[in-house]
Amino acid sequence: MDLSLIMLLMVLAPAIGGFITLGLGRARTAAGAVSSVASFISLLMAGMLVYKLNVEGIAWQAEPKVEVWRIGMAGMTWEFEVTMLNTLSILFTALLGFLIALYSTRYIAKYDGKGYYHSLILWSISAAIVAMMSLNWIPFLVFWEICTLTLFFMVRAGGSEAKMPAYRMLLLLATTDLLMAIGVALAVSQTGSLEIVALTGLSPFMVGLVFTLMLISALAKAGGIPFHTWIPDIAPSSPSSTLALFPGAYDKLLGIFKLAVICHFLIVFAPSYSTAVTVIGMITMLLAVLMAMIQHDIKKLLSFHAVSQVGYMITGIGIGTPLAIAGGLFHMVNNVVFKSCLFLSAGAVIYVTGVKEVERLGGLAKKMPVTFTCALIAALAISGVPPLNGFASKWMIYQAAFEATSISPVNAAAGIVAVLASALTLASFIKYLHSVFLGPLPKEFEGVRDVPLSMKAPMVVLAALCLVFGLFPQIPLNYLILPSLNNLNIVWGVPQALPLDWLYLAPSSWASWSPVVATFIALFALALGSLLYTAGRRIQPFTFRAEGVKPFVSGEDLVVHYHGGHFYGPVKLSFKRLYEVAEMGGFSIAWRAVASAFKPLLRSPRNGVFFVYALWIIVLIIILMVGVGT
Repeated sequence: MDLSLIMLLMVLAPAIGGFITLGLGRARTAAGAVSSVASFISLLMAGMLVYKLNVEGIAWQAEPKVEVWRIGMAGMTWEFEVTMLNTLSILFTALLGFLIALYSTRYIAKYDGKGYYHSLILWSISAAIVAMMSLNWIPFLVFWEICTLTLFFMVRAGGSEAKMPAYRMLLLLATTDLLMAIGVALAVSQTGSLEIVALTGLSPFMVGLVFTLMLISALAKAGGIPFHTWIPDIAPSSPSSTLALFPGAYDKLLGIFKLAVICHFLIVFAPSYSTAVTVIGMITMLLAVLMAMIQHDIKKLLSFHAVSQVGYMITGIGIGTPLAIAGGLFHMVNNVVFKSCLFLSAGAVIYVTGVKEVERLGGLAKKMPVTFTCALIAALAISGVPPLNGFASKWMIYQAAFEATSISPVNAAAGIVAVLASALTLASFIKYLHSVFLGPLPKEFEGVRDVPLSMKAPMVVLAALCLVFGLFPQIPLNYLILPSLNNLNIVWGVPQALPLDWLYLAPSSWASWSPVVATFIALFALALGSLLYTAGRRIQPFTFRAEGVKPFVSGEDLVVHYHGGHFYGPVKLSFKRLYEVAEMGGFSIAWRAVASAFKPLLRSPRNGVFFVYALWIIVLIIILMVGVGT
């Protein structure tokens, strides 16, 4: 099949499917079926795209831009390209779109009162893919913004509680996107072209200004501190499928893809830019995971972890060496897998129990074995436990950070913070798994059962990918990640020199590691330990002996139950000042202070959104006029 036809079907199938599901209205079963089929066609086309780029011998090494699709409109030509870099994001955009469409067939029934949720899923797939393929600023900005709007309406599906968080989110993202549009306008006025091209020949001040404006937008979309506040804000009231699709996947695929292009294509990535981006990544990793540790709402807990993981991606791209960028992009892919799995498993728990506070849950592992197994695998993966995929990408970032110490001492600090954040992540997920799935089962949940197959299947697929990408990281690295580096201008080193010997148990300057061998050793050790334990019990059966007396408590039985929230009381005391600021609003304090200055004009987030979008359209028209005029 011709590449142009693949690109066309990849976009049109979900776009047309969205209109069909919209016409089906509240016939949710039919809408879910159409949505699943349309998104699967897009996934199939994305898979064929990867096959053609890797298997049929198209030489991406010699020619990074392998196909351009041109559309003439209003006397102008809009171009869309396929490269290994955007194909990486497109593949996982289509994969997550299909899995969320399948999951939502049953899950979304209690949220989607108007019957448009499946249409939003499909349109978001098309918009994200077009934005990634765009070679021109105008379609990139338009479809980037369509993704923001589909996210808004998917959050609004959460009901009346989601109304104000959705508008606050849209106001923040629309404002940062307006800043990006202003940066684009400056770039177009200086380069005289609407094409997304490297900013050469500009003054250092102009390059720095454009870089800063675009960086803010990329950080806001991905969820980097201090522009992350919208993610935990929308989490409690949003459907879990929305969180899995956008904060868990699409906003990372779009935001980190754009960040990589900004840092390593549009500009010459100077050491000062590298240090700034790396520091942002370090702060994001550490502060977000500290906030996650004290959360009691399941979805808010996971949302802070979604922010924390962005820090690893930002750090990898900020360090800027081939190994670091590859690690950042690989972690982007891995985050899509394990974070979406965690959001979907949380959605499954809430679906059967109706409860989202960790203190009210427990003991669900026996009642929901599939959901528990998937959540366990994803939790260990996000914590960087070998041999799962999170360890593979995090290890690359650790190694890259320490090897890049000669470039900047900040990189060594980034490596230390990354290791510390991983340890805190594991500690947080011990709380999560214990509180939700282990411990005593509340009587009110004795009759619950696991979720339907349409909800189990996406979780199982994602959990399986956590294992496959961890045991065989060379598959995504060799066929997706490493080829994508050829579409970037890397300042420190060349892609061909990328040290990945650790994948094959061959010695390198820092470590030797074979996931498959290590897994076999661990499984052998577990099997041997189980055998010795069983043999020991047969020789001398265990008998319980209670010594001493129970304390006297006025004749009542003393029953003490500790839930996961008790585990980290000392942590909250140790970082008391940080948590006091967080309880007052944290980074939202700054945004509220800025918004208060415009309160007489805006009056409400809704009015603010309309005002920002009016400015956004004006800037877009100016960009178009300047581009046509030149």
